[in-house]
Amino acid sequence: MANRPAAPSRPEQRKTAPLWETGLASLRAFNDTITMGAWPAASAAIYAAFSPSEKRTFAQRYSKYLEAEKSYRGYDQQNHPYARAYGAELGAAASILLTHKLAGRLAPVVIPETEVTLGRLASPPTASDRIVVAGAAGVANVGFKAATNLAENKASTKGDYIAAAVGGGVDGAVSPYLGPVIGGAVGGGAQSLVEDVANREPISLPKAGMQVAGGAYFGGLGQVAGEQISNRLLPGDKGDLGEAMSIAKTISRGDLPIKIKKYMKLEGRSRGTYVDQITLGNKWIEAKFGPKARLSPAQTWAKSDPTKDYRVDYWLPEDVGLAAGIALSAPEKSEPFNRERK
Repeated sequence: MANRPAAPSRPEQRKTAPLWETGLASLRAFNDTITMGAWPAASAAIYAAFSPSEKRTFAQRYSKYLEAEKSYRGYDQQNHPYARAYGAELGAAASILLTHKLAGRLAPVVIPETEVTLGRLASPPTASDRIVVAGAAGVANVGFKAATNLAENKASTKGDYIAAAVGGGVDGAVSPYLGPVIGGAVGGGAQSLVEDVANREPISLPKAGMQVAGGAYFGGLGQVAGEQISNRLLPGDKGDLGEAMSIAKTISRGDLPIKIKKYMKLEGRSRGTYVDQITLGNKWIEAKFGPKARLSPAQTWAKSDPTKDYRVDYWLPEDVGLAAGIALSAPEKSEPFNRERK
């Protein structure tokens, strides 16, 4: 392969530029976005690997081409900022679309109009449940940032922490409605924009685009992994997982389970049933996990007992995918791939 030309110099801002030069600026921004900032290093490695005619080591060639890639982007930012912004927006949109499509194809199939799906429709998450998820995601994102700073022995500004809280909160608020891919993408974009504003820096759309792509990728990865792993558990393990999720739901609602696997006598029946948990608020809770889960006749009877505050939680692999997607797509997690402000 012929040696790559040196990076262009940075002349004074021109009134016009060749169309091909503007297109290359957009293309570089597009590539940077869909690879979360890894494209310059990858491109430099490819050129270094296929330019053995140069009397230099691979490391020396790689360093040369990497500096050229950085110089190209500096030139683009100075002379073609709008082209870079446009390319970043296209890259972010492509990242969301492709990841959302792929995650949807890999999701387990749920048959509609079953006891599980109808039960979920009859008892949807409350507004307070949504607030708890958003708040927990915001706190987790801040915690991840603090842990990263501690591990790397660096400090962040108050604006960085505010942005982390906002980004995580937006992720947790959007994901239950639109899925972890879009939730992570929106949260990543929100964090980047708030970070720039809070730190009184110019808003960088290329940086925001990388955060959007990172949130989408990690959200999709968590969604697929959570759904597929939980869907392949043995029946007994699925039951344990559903019970653990119901306990977490109970605690998030300000209640506490005080009895687990308690035998419950039923009025009008000779035999009772075991309930998964009885709470401090005297709620009787049964957890079911999986698209084929069913209440037994005794549990159906208990649910219809007006003297008992009986709650049935129907869980599906998509709930595990949602939780894993939010946890993995916390916008702060894509930050290591995107260290540059501009």
